[in-house]
Amino acid sequence: MNRRYTREAYLELAAEIRLSMPGITLSTDILVGFPGETEADLEETLDLMNEVKFLYSYMYHYNPREGTAAYDLPGRIDEKLKKERLARVIALQKQHTQELLKSRLGSRETVLIEGISRKNADELISRTERDEMAVVPGKASMIGSFAEITLSGLRGNTFRSKELFLCPGV
Repeated sequence: MNRRYTREAYLELAAEIRLSMPGITLSTDILVGFPGETEADLEETLDLMNEVKFLYSYMYHYNPREGTAAYDLPGRIDEKLKKERLARVIALQKQHTQELLKSRLGSRETVLIEGISRKNADELISRTERDEMAVVPGKASMIGSFAEITLSGLRGNTFRSKELFLCPGV
């Protein structure tokens, strides 16, 4: 795929970022089924995912597009196999996301109140500093404010909180 970095360099960069910014979360894009990809290549991808533990990944399977450099490459992967490989990547990512989110339950976080929940007008949608969604009780007048919340539960990949405290002067 014409990547200009090595696995080792990538892992070093991830470690350096985490050392400089403890608690940071990482996300990535993962493409499976590129022409010539082997089962061993996929296993290396899964291994790297296990090592880095991304909070989120944007995952796709390769689709040939006429006019691209990869279009005429030999070793095209069968659609069924691409979808099976993608399903494995998605399953592992879901596991990592849930583990990482659950590990933060009980922590206190600063959030930005962004809007009203579509499901309940008495709840607000907020976003943590790590770009995670959290639903909190509150009124529309709080939109645009920063608040402190305690992550008390999860519904899917969205945190829940029972209370919030506005951050004065932020």
